[in-house]
Amino acid sequence: MYVNIPIDFERPAGRDFESYAGVLRGLAGRKVLVHCQVNMRASTMVFLYRTIIAKEDPRIAYDSVIKTWVPEGPWKRLIQEQLRLHKIDFEPF
Repeated sequence: MYVNIPIDFERPAGRDFESYAGVLRGLAGRKVLVHCQVNMRASTMVFLYRTIIAKEDPRIAYDSVIKTWVPEGPWKRLIQEQLRLHKIDFEPF
């Protein structure tokens, strides 16, 4: 099965994370490969999912992001907004 979740790199939004999380919830219990062109979108969405949905420690989950890149601009805002929305006290920046 292949699921494409297009996310505008210049304008990631909360609804993008909601779509991503919905797909992953529907695949619970199955192995899933998350992929994007340079792993920036994927690493951020996986971090948010692990932190918000799977309730993992954000410090541990963020290690996977920082190995790939340091989110800035709209991606930094997306992370901050989602963490705040879900009342997760973590400031990676």
